[in-house]
Amino acid sequence: MDYVTNLLSIVFVEIERLYNHGDIFFSFTGWLCGYSLKFDSKDAKLKANRLSLGFVGSDFVFHTNVDDGKLFGGTVYQKLGPKLETGVQLAWSSESNDTKFAFGCKYDLENQASVRAKVNNASQIGLGYSQKLNDGELFCCVHI
Repeated sequence: MDYVTNLLSIVFVEIERLYNHGDIFFSFTGWLCGYSLKFDSKDAKLKANRLSLGFVGSDFVFHTNVDDGKLFGGTVYQKLGPKLETGVQLAWSSESNDTKFAFGCKYDLENQASVRAKVNNASQIGLGYSQKLNDGELFCCVHI
């Protein structure tokens, strides 16, 4: 049986506030599920929560999340070949009805170098180049 369960609880004390943070994570044969929350002990109110669900395959990753029941998101990553990787990101807010979309890719060049590109629905474009120089040394150049 291939499964992992993690439970984490942290208590933060701020000036005149006591916040409890809790996280739980399950994994079973590639499927991932997690939940986190922030609880204000003074007001006895749930301040934030997030539910995530995902799947990890050999060349494919899928992830979704819901934050506070208001922000919905998802990502898909796929390795299309030995040198090409792609990813898509979607997000929607029920409060503002705002939708965000982005697409990115990475292409591996010769000599441990790669180029990256990303574009979103706000017409922002990001370009990057990275080159491994030595073990632990990486040169990166990014233009946004």
